[in-house]
Order: sequence, then structure tokens, then C-alpha cells
Amino acid sequence: MRAWKKAWPLTILAATLAVLASGPALAGGISVGVTGGADLPMGKDFKDAAKTGYAFGASGDYGLAPMWGAGIDLAYRTFKAKDDLNNAVAAALIAAGAPSNTTVDIKWTAIQGGVHLRVTPPMTGPIKGYGQVGGAAYSLKEKIDTNTLGGTDISKTKFGYNVGAGIDYAAAPTVSVGVLAQYHNVPAKDDFGADLSWISVAGKVTFHVPMGK
Repeated sequence: MRAWKKAWPLTILAATLAVLASGPALAGGISVGVTGGADLPMGKDFKDAAKTGYAFGASGDYGLAPMWGAGIDLAYRTFKAKDDLNNAVAAALIAAGAPSNTTVDIKWTAIQGGVHLRVTPPMTGPIKGYGQVGGAAYSLKEKIDTNTLGGTDISKTKFGYNVGAGIDYAAAPTVSVGVLAQYHNVPAKDDFGADLSWISVAGKVTFHVPMGK
């Protein structure tokens, strides 16, 4: 199962490139979006350890057919540890001989770069809904800072997946605004002690560039 999870983002990428290579007859336009929002940690371990995070990013999409599109996405995400975890680590360091005034600040970051496929059911009017599935490389970092002993960090790049849905409202002929909600899962237990998963809820502004047939 773990090998399958690592391989299927590459399968998505291969499928995306194969469809893009099918020819310009499928061209339906290009869109570029910017996002910003909150990330809610999920799973027992990560949810207990991390506060709600924040993220911002960008995406680009290419229309393959009236209902289908493919694209790329980039995002920066960051989470801070809950006070209970920071205090517990500080107490352990003090018990091991660190100065009694030692404090700890733990933070996780993830730089996401990946591909996705999108389906938009036929709808009339200015409001459009869509579903999306993607695979990505997540460059993960856990950073632990102290006020008396300096800091340390662990960095690893892991493959994960994301699925979600969004709604766009056509505010102008070439601009839409909307909301995108996604579930992200990154198998990282071997390096960070827990698989990392979260739900992201982001506002999105999209700029559309129609293409001639």
C-alpha cells in the first residue's frame, strides 16, 4: 500500500502529459489562480501537536475539453506547535540538564509542488463547481528553536496526494473568485513520527485567458 501511495502521483503526472500531448484541438483556455487560507491539522498525532496553520499559493490550469482540465500547483504551508507540546519538550530538555528558563518553539513548513486533474460538470450561470485530484512532492521541514540551546531542524521531501472541490463565481468575463477545500495526506511517519494530513480551506482569485480554436 505504501509503495502504491508513492507511485500514483507520478502516474497522474504521466496521464496529464499524455492528454496534453493529444493536440490543440482540445484547447479550452488557460487560467492562473492565487490562493490564501487556513490549514486544519487532521489525524490524532498531527491534530494533537499542531495549531491551525496558514497557506498561500498559485496554480495554472489548461482546458483539455469542456469538462476536463489539468494543471500545476505550488503552495507554502506552515504550522506552529501547540503550547502543550512546546512545554513538554522544554521540560524534557530541562530534566536532561538544560537551563531552567529554557523555552521551545516548534514549527512545521511544507512547500508543495504538484499536478492535478480537474472535472467541471456542465452548469449554466456565473457559478461553477468542480472536483480536483492531484499528486505532489511536499518539501517538509520540522524546526525546533530554543532560547538557550540554539535550534535544529529536519528536512525531507515526501510524495503525497490531495483531493478536493471548489466553487467559482464569474465576477468578470476573465476573472472569477471562489473557495477551494482540499484534503492533503503525506506519508511521513518514518521521518517525522507521524503521517501528516490536513484540510485546507482557501479563497481563490482566478484570471482566465481564452484561447482561439
